Amino acid sequence: MRIERLSMNPPPGLLDFLRDLGDGENGFGGSRIHHADFLLEAYLQRFCDMDDPARIEPHLARQTNFWVIDDADLIVGMLKIRHYLTELTKLNGGHIGYYIRKTHRGQGLGQRSLKLGLEKLREFGVSQALITIYPENQASIKVAEALGGVFQDTLDHEGSENRIHRYWIDLAK
Repeated sequence: MRIERLSMNPPPGLLDFLRDLGDGENGFGGSRIHHADFLLEAYLQRFCDMDDPARIEPHLARQTNFWVIDDADLIVGMLKIRHYLTELTKLNGGHIGYYIRKTHRGQGLGQRSLKLGLEKLREFGVSQALITIYPENQASIKVAEALGGVFQDTLDHEGSENRIHRYWIDLAK
């Protein structure tokens, strides 16, 4: 398994992956692929722009996005890495978010993806990674804890019924 930086040249199978992702889940935003106004090029461009400091909106954190590619060169996930935290991402979003296709869960890909994401975050100069997780997402909690995540607190997610657990992972270790 490897991660591949998102670009305007998508990997094979991307549309099937985006159909699986749909409108998103567990705080991971979706693709709107099921909506009539969805345009793949615009979707990819938006993510590419999030990695360009000159194009990022002032209230947003710079974010580098990666596809998670399995050993058969199929896209099985997506990884979002924020280079720094904003007031909003300190409360919800953290440094890293990931999504693994439903058909590929339970195979350790979430843990391997997060580990690769933490390595990238370390390369970006971050020494402590914040991971935010909905309390009902037990699989992601186990992944964060397996990689050294230390529970900090639980916050109410403003504007929804959801609560957010916050975990910190020390990248200096």
